[in-house]
Parts: sequence; C-alpha cells; structure tokens
Amino acid sequence: MTRPVYTVGLADPPLSALAPGDVCRVSGNVARHAVVSRRLRVGEQLDLVDGAGLRVSVDVIEIDGPTYRARATAVVREPAPSPRLVLVQALAKNKRDQQAVESACEIGVDAIYPWTARRCIVTWKKADAVKSQRWFSTVLSACEQSRRARRPDLEALVSTGDLVAAVRAARERGEVVFVAHEVATQSLPSILAEAEAAPGYWVIVGPEGGITEDEITTLCEAGAQPIRMGPTVMRTSTAGVAALSVIAAHVGRWDTAEGTHE
Repeated sequence: MTRPVYTVGLADPPLSALAPGDVCRVSGNVARHAVVSRRLRVGEQLDLVDGAGLRVSVDVIEIDGPTYRARATAVVREPAPSPRLVLVQALAKNKRDQQAVESACEIGVDAIYPWTARRCIVTWKKADAVKSQRWFSTVLSACEQSRRARRPDLEALVSTGDLVAAVRAARERGEVVFVAHEVATQSLPSILAEAEAAPGYWVIVGPEGGITEDEITTLCEAGAQPIRMGPTVMRTSTAGVAALSVIAAHVGRWDTAEGTHE
C-alpha cells in the first residue's frame, strides 16, 4: 500500500533542508487536517511533498495538538516529467470542468488552462479569486490522492485570444496542440502513430455547447490540429482526460520512473 501524501507548506525545518534521520515539525492547515480529520497516529508512515518534485518519506513520532513531529526516512527529488502534457479546459456547468481537472491531475497533467470559450454557460473573471481557488483546491486534493510530488501549473483564465497566442507560442517551441472536435476526421491514435516525438502535447476541450466554427478556425490557423477520440461524442469532463490518457500511454509517460534518492 502506498503512503498517504500531504503537500506541506509549514515545516520546521523546511522540507528542502531535510536529510534521512532529520526530524521536523509540521504545522498549519495541512497538519491540522491530518491530525483532526484523518486522525493521524504515531507510527504512521507518510510522504510529505512540496508540490515541486520534492518527496520526503517520514515516520510520525509525536502528535502535539494540531501539529506533529516526523522523522525523515528518505528524500527523493523527482525530475519534471517529459514530454509535457497540457490541458486547456473550457468552463462548464455542474462542476464538470473541475471533474476534468481532477481526473487530469490523476493521470499526470503538467499544466492546466481554464478557458472562457464563447459557448461557456459558466463565466468568471480573471480576478475571481473564489472560483480560481476552487480549481486550485481540486488540483491540490487530486495530486495528494494520486500520490504526486509535483503539482501541475494552474494558469490564469484565458480568453480565446489569449489561447490563440499560447497555441502559437507552443507551436514555436515544437509542441503539438490538439483540439477535440466532434466533426474532426482524424483520430488521435492514428495521428500519434504517424507523428514524430514532441517536447509537449496540448489538448484543448470546449464547453458543453461545443467549440464555435470561428474558434476552431482561429485555433487551427494558430497551429492546432482537430482530433476525434472515436465514434462517440464525449462530455467536456471526459474528452480531455481520454485524450491525455492516450497520449501519456503512447509517449511512455506511464512507464515506471523513480526520482533521485538522497
């Protein structure tokens, strides 16, 4: 059984300063949640992570109110995975967008862009801290559940104009950009079978009402390639995750890899 993972921001000394055998005190909301809600006990084994690839395996040696002390048993620095996987997820009702984000984190996505497409029923502004925080909380929880030490970048909300610029920049870096569309003629597996390896792969997913003709045209002119996943039409919460799963398996992202132990 794998160890539970907690993303730790408050530790004394900090996670980055720990070596095997060192003892640290973990405090803050994460520690309180572990002690109070999850009923953490002395003797339990955990992985404490910083969200940037550092994983410290620890044994809990003392519970002190809402904090706890733990002894490091191993320190691993996990390199950034390659190739990079990016999800552009249109806002959607009934939290289907957050469902997509959650599942994408579980399969290893490296960056997420919230997109306010023309047919989005749900809308929020770039300055809407509450809705942005909901996405961040989803990312954090999903990464802990899936035992990730490296958290994906959650980018700011993008308009279609912003997205077009980002697609152009990605293409200039040699990355491949796919846009899921129900009328696309080529399937993702067939495209990947013929394509050369790339440093990054993007998947753009529209809202429930789909991507408009103007949007698909503009994105394709910027370098995106329309794809279909199969004979069925998927929900916005499913399409991106399905596409990223196919890509991850094809490029070897799901092959077992270990970090560097210290």
